[in-house]
Amino acid sequence: MIRVRRCEIDDAPALYALRLNALQRDPRAFLTTLEEEQTRGAAGFAERMRQSARDPACATFGAYLDGALCGMVGTFRIDRPRVVHKAHIWGLWVAPRARRCGLARELLQAVIDELRAVEGIEQVHLTVTTGQTDAIALYRDLGFESYGLERRSMKLGPADYVDEELFVYRLL
Repeated sequence: MIRVRRCEIDDAPALYALRLNALQRDPRAFLTTLEEEQTRGAAGFAERMRQSARDPACATFGAYLDGALCGMVGTFRIDRPRVVHKAHIWGLWVAPRARRCGLARELLQAVIDELRAVEGIEQVHLTVTTGQTDAIALYRDLGFESYGLERRSMKLGPADYVDEELFVYRLL
């Protein structure tokens, strides 16, 4: 049974553990490195959740399969007058044991539904590394539109770069 919900600060330890798992298993998919997240620690992760709780466009969602946390995604918005109409998705990840069950779709749909209800949000943005073909197919299927490709978006090593495709979902 799949259950997706907006997480609370009490969920931070489990979300942090899942985030570390994501960064360890799929390091090329994320801007944040495992070492950065470990340096911030569980307390830093919880503090970011606490700070973002003040804005209804900022949230972390968890996906549960048979009661176990198996996926997560977050949203944020930049609090500046010229871009406050945009929300951003970060950190979508589903544990390998729970893939192909629809959790990523459920997480994204929960985010879209929640952001539709936030006054002033008109569009939702995300980026995805170009090697993530399943994720790209899912985004397109949900109605996200590609609007660009940032070559060499992330530098992982002296001659190791990752490109990112930019997507937008228009709520209006």
